[in-house]
Amino acid sequence: MKGAIGALSAGAAAPAGARSELAWWLEPAEIVAAPISRVGSKARTLARHRLAGLPVLDLVVVPPEQEIGSAAALARRFAGRCCVLRSSAPDEDLAGASQAGRYLSLTLELGDAAALERALARVRESGPPGSPPIPVLIQPRLAPDVTAGVAFSRHPLRRGEACLEAARASVDGVTSGTTEPEYWFWDRQGARLTGRGRRVGRGAPVLTAAAARTLLSLALRLEGGSGEGRDIEWAWDGARAILLQDRPLATGAGVSDYFLPERFPQGVSRLGWSLLGPSIARCAVSDPLRFVGLRLEAPAMQVRRRIPHLSREATRALFYYFPQRFIPDEVLQEHAELRISWWRRLWLRPPAPAAIARTLLREPDWFPPLHRKRWRDFLRELNTALETPPLASAAIADASPEMLRRGFDACRLWTERLLEIHRWSIVHAELIWRITGKRELRRPRHATARARRDLEALRRLAADGCDLPESPRWRAFLRAHGHRADSIDPARATWAEDPAALLALLRRDAALAPGRDAGAGAGRVDAAGAGPAGPPQGRSYLPLRGPVARWWRFALELRENQRHHWHRILARLRALCLRSGEILTNRGELARAEQVFQLTLDELLDALTGGAVPPLEGRLALNPTPAAHSLGGIEPRRPTHRAPLMRGLGVSSGCVSGPVCHIRSGADLAALSPGAILVTRAADPAWSPVFAHAGALVQELGGALSHAAILARESGIPAVVGVADATTILVAGEAVQVDGTRGTVTRLRR
Repeated sequence: MKGAIGALSAGAAAPAGARSELAWWLEPAEIVAAPISRVGSKARTLARHRLAGLPVLDLVVVPPEQEIGSAAALARRFAGRCCVLRSSAPDEDLAGASQAGRYLSLTLELGDAAALERALARVRESGPPGSPPIPVLIQPRLAPDVTAGVAFSRHPLRRGEACLEAARASVDGVTSGTTEPEYWFWDRQGARLTGRGRRVGRGAPVLTAAAARTLLSLALRLEGGSGEGRDIEWAWDGARAILLQDRPLATGAGVSDYFLPERFPQGVSRLGWSLLGPSIARCAVSDPLRFVGLRLEAPAMQVRRRIPHLSREATRALFYYFPQRFIPDEVLQEHAELRISWWRRLWLRPPAPAAIARTLLREPDWFPPLHRKRWRDFLRELNTALETPPLASAAIADASPEMLRRGFDACRLWTERLLEIHRWSIVHAELIWRITGKRELRRPRHATARARRDLEALRRLAADGCDLPESPRWRAFLRAHGHRADSIDPARATWAEDPAALLALLRRDAALAPGRDAGAGAGRVDAAGAGPAGPPQGRSYLPLRGPVARWWRFALELRENQRHHWHRILARLRALCLRSGEILTNRGELARAEQVFQLTLDELLDALTGGAVPPLEGRLALNPTPAAHSLGGIEPRRPTHRAPLMRGLGVSSGCVSGPVCHIRSGADLAALSPGAILVTRAADPAWSPVFAHAGALVQELGGALSHAAILARESGIPAVVGVADATTILVAGEAVQVDGTRGTVTRLRR
């Protein structure tokens, strides 16, 4: 908020006859119906809220080209009160850019026609040079001693909190940063507030806890109506809230933490994303939306700080036609509109029957028996392709540029074929897991479980004094699992290329007391005597036996098996990239082969055929984990006020206390001591060797069927995922208690 808006004061509506005297401004009902170019985004939003009965000040709008009529008539319209003239530009208060602080606001007595004309002209022309005039919003002025501030329905860094800043006299001091405000932080769950708020501030409280709750509840109410986080400016007259401004939370174009950040928690290389990004966009977003007749106007994916994200619009559209019971929990947390009735969503936007009919006829994978057959056929054909040129290892070792081009095309083709099948695997797994009571998979036979058991056998050999690098069992392990890596970015080295970290883990674990076996949690039977599938954790619609049991096991195990086989393709893709880098290094174009990951695919193919390699300054082959950035005026300045209780989604039961250990990549795994709490942005299946010795898992991303959640349940350790900002709030070495049943992380006093 700019200018004197912090001094706004509520006033009564003007006499009814004032409007008919000279109609040169627009009233709220006219503002809502007018084109956005005539009234602007800010005024239209406030007029809509006022007509809906929300606590918004009286208002009118002067269109940008409107000639000014009687100033006396406008003064009578506002009963002679001093008013504030505010900008209401069409590009203001939008989701992609709020334009906060860009335009002018002025305080004015309305009786002087010349002063009114000058003030309107100044506000109209307050945009960039050469831009068209903007609409002007006029509202009554508030008393000078009002309490005012801003409120976010979602903390910009911690989705699980709502936050508020308050100051005496002027909201302008809060938004400009010229005053030290009082902060209120409140745990939120869905579209409501839970627990008690915490205050951070000096001196006497500016607001009471009840007033803070009322203001934050108003922000949550606005979020529920729009489906996205809200940034509101408000005033408090001692008894009620007054809404001064409402705009989408300014985070740029809305992005989601679902799916992609969990797959690329350490970032993605340029070459890796140019190879995988188009296939993921088509198979995971465009095609599924086409199946129900939807199409996005904006790009479905974007990369921020080197982390790929789905847009919020894409995530919302992907799950729009799913009943709430079958939508992943982490998606429900992000999208309030998906929590409304399924039938109401269908009524508001029905799917296209013709598109659904085409999908049922052309996509056999929706039918589980055909899906299983397609998967078996795919694996048989993939095994053959990986042993023949251009993807055979021997062919890649001395491949020509033309053979490399063919190899890249083949890898992209096999990636797309895998993703086309796996998108239905995800739907099947989520569906069968929920309708059979969210039963835990015991005694798993998937590829990750096999790798964990083989690693446990190697640990026992190391404990007996065996020299692992010389052991036939070690060589057999690398042949079976050496293609795996801790990321699906081909820029990351595989286990076979860099076995040192894995060997260090095995040798360290061999020196520990025997304790719990690595696979003990996977095969345990609980005290209730439940069978291999464990007791149902939710409402069960189907009995887990016969064909249903086979479908259930196949669908849940396929979530890990597909990653194993995708890594087989990615290992050949990495080999093709390194061979390309070797050719360019031999030509003197690159200093070392690994620099090839700093190029895009088009740049690489052009360089292989004789083109110049672009300058590589400022480009990184491997991208670091993005650092959290404090937003000025939002974060508490003293770490002693950090939340003692954090909430997320409990995905593996149990309650364990221990010291925090931050793990950002596979290279950090050796630092995890037995019983420590593994805290990360997203755990990779390749980290499974340490799950047996971790005390518990705390993860910022993911849901109940994420790779980390599955591995935690199979390893028998408590786990809480979706804990917003866990890697920055929790300090390495501090003691915390993780309750995987209740979904809480409690910071313990030292």
